[in-house]
Amino acid sequence: MGIYGDSCFKDLLLEDWGFLQGEAEGEQSIDIQKTGPLSSIDKKRTLLENIKRNALSGPPKMGGFAPEDLRFRVIGKEKEETNTAIIAVLDVSGSMGTRERYLAHTFYHWLLRVLRKKPGNRDIVFIHHDSGAGLVDEKQFFTLKGGGGTKVSAAYQKILELIGGKFARAKYDIHGVHITDGNNLSIDNYLCLTLLKGLLTHMKFFMYLELEGREAGAPTLMDVFSTIRSQRFKAHRISNEGEIYSALRCFLTGGGE
Repeated sequence: MGIYGDSCFKDLLLEDWGFLQGEAEGEQSIDIQKTGPLSSIDKKRTLLENIKRNALSGPPKMGGFAPEDLRFRVIGKEKEETNTAIIAVLDVSGSMGTRERYLAHTFYHWLLRVLRKKPGNRDIVFIHHDSGAGLVDEKQFFTLKGGGGTKVSAAYQKILELIGGKFARAKYDIHGVHITDGNNLSIDNYLCLTLLKGLLTHMKFFMYLELEGREAGAPTLMDVFSTIRSQRFKAHRISNEGEIYSALRCFLTGGGE
């Protein structure tokens, strides 16, 4: 398929992903209510309500209007501006070899293309982690290599810092994805689980994407996170390049396949 793939991913650029659309500043909502000034009557909805009521006592038809049929279009208060934040986390520890880095980079390459194809207020933050965690820029995210052991809790603590700092100054819908091979310091696993549960109370959606290693069946963080039951969380595992597309769709649909 070549570096970062090609045609099989391009349909992702054409779809409208709902979570990418934040509320525009000053945008007003239209509410449908049962009371209001006659000048704001919603004729179509009023007719539908009349037909529905008549259908309760006979064939559905229009006529014999009653006050309970009336529906009005009322301008609601201005919607608060909502920004979308994407937090991209990548394991760069020593166990992430060439194959694992390629799979992760391919996923993120196409995710960024989708994000930048759509208009809207959007912040993208990059985090590297091994036994520690830190913010990096986009170029560093795709080129720097780490090493040593893995302490995933450091990455989740860094996300919490962002939520309490950078993303606390405005209204954000925060989405995150973490790519790793699943190896972690065993004594760190419980802290990871605790931190992740805390993250989910602040985030719109978070996906844990595990790259299945050559030694399939060994315990990983996927097993630790299997106890989480939340619509805001999805654990997904891939083992080869052909499964990256489904992982991207999983993230972009908020957990759907």
